[in-house]
Amino acid sequence: MAQKYKAYFCPVPFENVYIDYQGNMNPHCAGLVTVSMGNLISHDFMEVWNSDIAQIIRASILTGSFTYCLEQKCQMLLQKKLPRITGMNNPIHKDIIKRRQTTFKVGPTGLNIGYDPTCNLICPSCRTKHYLSTDQVGRSEIIHQKAMGDHLHSAQRLVLSGMGEPFASRLHKEFLQNYHRTLFPLLKIQIVTNGLLLTPEMWFSLSAAHAAIDTLAISIDAATETTYQFNRGGDFKTLLKNLEFIAGLRKKNVINKLIFDFVVQANNYKEMKSFVALGKKYGSDWIAFKHIENWGMYTEKEFEEVAVHKNTHPEHRNLLKILADPVLQHSTIWLRNLAPLLPEDEVADNLLHLDDMEVYNLMLNSMEWDFLSSKLILTPQQSTKIVSILNNLKDEITRIFASSDSGEKLSPLAYISEHSVLLPELNESSLLELCRDNTQDGEMLGNQSFHQVAVDEEVSKAYQNIRKHLSVTQHEKLAHLLRFKPLLQINTGYFPLCEKLNSFFHPGDNKRSSGNI
Repeated sequence: MAQKYKAYFCPVPFENVYIDYQGNMNPHCAGLVTVSMGNLISHDFMEVWNSDIAQIIRASILTGSFTYCLEQKCQMLLQKKLPRITGMNNPIHKDIIKRRQTTFKVGPTGLNIGYDPTCNLICPSCRTKHYLSTDQVGRSEIIHQKAMGDHLHSAQRLVLSGMGEPFASRLHKEFLQNYHRTLFPLLKIQIVTNGLLLTPEMWFSLSAAHAAIDTLAISIDAATETTYQFNRGGDFKTLLKNLEFIAGLRKKNVINKLIFDFVVQANNYKEMKSFVALGKKYGSDWIAFKHIENWGMYTEKEFEEVAVHKNTHPEHRNLLKILADPVLQHSTIWLRNLAPLLPEDEVADNLLHLDDMEVYNLMLNSMEWDFLSSKLILTPQQSTKIVSILNNLKDEITRIFASSDSGEKLSPLAYISEHSVLLPELNESSLLELCRDNTQDGEMLGNQSFHQVAVDEEVSKAYQNIRKHLSVTQHEKLAHLLRFKPLLQINTGYFPLCEKLNSFFHPGDNKRSSGNI
């Protein structure tokens, strides 16, 4: 593997973690790393984050051995979709590679929380009985307190929950209900829920966290009441009522993304097209499908009966026909781990063949230029023109934020944290001065309307200019990619200024062990 992948870099062990119900902290790569960094029951968060094992895992990436990765299960490795070290533009990744850095003074960029399996449903693929945090509440509390510590000051993404139902969890509800935005100024929260408890009353009780919650992912696994009752055991009518409310949140842009999730198995795959219609009805941004996995709930024989995605299943060919249907070729469809089942010659022009980890990295990290260029199949001439447009966009944004003639209050941190990119040569002293002028006791104040409108106008003009240099197919692919990352987060040498701004509110938190990035 060392010779095969030495030209590549994987950011996951350096940036993103998953915390399981036993308190183990692992690089968040769908279980592909074979060892754990450590356990939060017996150690503090930063001790585990910088543990000997964590350093060894990171060193294996820096040396190109990828020793702890399960090669046959990682499509990022097999398809060589990881960022290449040569030509890399992400300044943080470049600095890590240059310094051979394996320890950090700030915590991870992204956390997926799965330490509380409390849930209101009994899904056959997940569990055999209800679980409530009672006898193990002490353990869950310990993990929770350590997981939600000071390291979240520099985190940008929190996913609730990798296991269980967030709105059935006392720990998760209390965290959201007592949320302090000033403690976690950069954090965006994605909530994965079955939707049955997400009533208007529940949502309004979380008002303290509304500004941070940007994504709702609703796990449904059915398009009919009968199938929903079998796969989820919940009340389908209650779900549809709540979906009406949730759709209203998305329509009003109270949340930025709405995802409908569907686990494909033998008893529901024929409802995939109906599920697409359901997603469109309720305004879902992404309609996501993935095949069922055996989490220990099935015997080998039982799993063979439900795993219609396996070519040994008698109905597998029928599934392939559905996957090739034009209804599932729309750009709002995300086939996740089903994508490899679809032949390339049956992939519509507007469908991006992205696997789980590819999309996950897009959601958490800046979009590497070589990835974007390869997905759009840009010519050298197109690349030169688009980079020039993005650089001009940077100059305009710098001008807007350096100007205070409008007399309006401005909170750069709140706005930049959403777009989180400016070129490294930007002199941010005037921006930090604005922070000082318009910030009191860590509270971000003021009306940002003038500057937001101005920036949004420049972004819109840049987008239209880029569009002129793309074919119809290339533009469709770009539009789909921008659903995962806004135009301002495409990495062409941009520097995530939000880290520097965060240092004003929390001095020293943004320094890596080998110095500032």
